[in-house]
Amino acid sequence: MSNVFRKKIDKFCTFLISLENARANAKYKVVGVELNDASKRRLEKIGLTTGAEILPLCRSPFGDPIVFYLYGSKTALRKTDCAKIWLVPKI
Repeated sequence: MSNVFRKKIDKFCTFLISLENARANAKYKVVGVELNDASKRRLEKIGLTTGAEILPLCRSPFGDPIVFYLYGSKTALRKTDCAKIWLVPKI
């Protein structure tokens, strides 16, 4: 994780988790996305932005891709992309 990004979300550090490591069927809130511009734009188009609520559903048998629920639809992402999406638990 970059130092600039870490400073922005320092108040969430104790609860911060990546989508790759998120527990299935637990609600989370997106606090940051650290992908390149093209990938970030692609995810923004489907609604994966800072502040969005996300619900990880399941993984394939080998862990890649990861399926999650976002704004009424199921979406799957590669594990490498999920490792760069940062979440906090929804309380």
